[in-house]
Amino acid sequence: MSILFTFYFLTFFTIYKKKKTLSYLFFTISTLISIGMFFYHTTSSLNLNF
Repeated sequence: MSILFTFYFLTFFTIYKKKKTLSYLFFTISTLISIGMFFYHTTSSLNLNF
C-alpha cells in the first residue's frame, strides 16, 4: 500500500516539476498496481464482499 501511495506522490511531484514523461510513467505504474491489487482481492479466497 505504501508503495502505491509513493508512486502517486511521485506522479504529482513530477507534474509539479513539469516532467511530463516521468509523471506518465509513475501514473501508469501506480494505476497498474491499483488494478492488480483490486484483481487480487476480488479473486482471492477471502470473503471480502466486493
